[in-house]
Amino acid sequence: MFPASKEFKNGFRAIRYFLQPFSRELVILIVLGVLSAIANGSVPYITGRFFDELINVAGNRAEIGFGALPLWGFLLLIWAIIQLTANVVDWINDRVGRTVNSKLHFNIQVDGFIHLFKLPLLYHKNHHIHGEMQKINNAGWRVGSIVRNVVRIGPEFLSLIIGIILAASINVSLAGILIIGVLLYSLLLVRILKPAAENDSLAHRSWNEKWDEAASAVTQIESVKQAAAEEYESEKTRVGLAVVTYALWQKLETIWSNVSFFQRVIVLGTQLTVFMLSVRLVADGSLTIGELLALNGYAAMFFGPFVSLGYTWQTIQN
Repeated sequence: MFPASKEFKNGFRAIRYFLQPFSRELVILIVLGVLSAIANGSVPYITGRFFDELINVAGNRAEIGFGALPLWGFLLLIWAIIQLTANVVDWINDRVGRTVNSKLHFNIQVDGFIHLFKLPLLYHKNHHIHGEMQKINNAGWRVGSIVRNVVRIGPEFLSLIIGIILAASINVSLAGILIIGVLLYSLLLVRILKPAAENDSLAHRSWNEKWDEAASAVTQIESVKQAAAEEYESEKTRVGLAVVTYALWQKLETIWSNVSFFQRVIVLGTQLTVFMLSVRLVADGSLTIGELLALNGYAAMFFGPFVSLGYTWQTIQN
């Protein structure tokens, strides 16, 4: 599933090198991520408690929460504070993350051009410099995408851990069903990631090669016209990009489309199983409607990080 070990280590070493100037920002992102995970992981639980109390209010069984504030009002206040905190933290996290991503992207491009400036003239004569510049540009935005996605996914997995604990505190059996659903999706993802990574590598290699060939022909347009090779180069570019590379790219997109479909099927099956089993639990009073709503919220939360991981791996592979 992983790219060649040497390439992976070199890529990771390069990313770590370019991240060194952003150590302070990374610490901020980690702290904000933890706060976001705690807040987002608590929302379904508080929401479930709130709806249970609304049912009590409808049955004239309202409880006192804090001081003269009814319990439903207290829970609503806590819910609003948590949501506001999560939104503010996520906003700050997004701002810092975008700043790091942009600076990282431009730093990589600057370093790449400086490196090209210092290379001997013989290198420039013997290599397709436009292709090299394209690789520098790709490296810049891909490394930035990796950092941005990892920063985003980290808190989601921490929220998942918090969600598992809170879901188990509501009902161990139903929480177990949610975990089984996540494990099934994880196994599906592992089986699909290997062919997806291989196809992704082929598609991007083909795109780089065909784009480099087309760009080189354009930069040598005088030679192309002197040889009356415009039609030849046009057809070569069309076949290379719009036929060969497109076929590889479309195969990759089909794989990810299948991942999305099966993910929805597994989520549907998991939620349906939880709802079916919860009928008896609600009937005998061992599960409240609010707890069922909380479990349903955690079902959606559990799959989110793994869905994101699948798409993020596509970037990491590249």
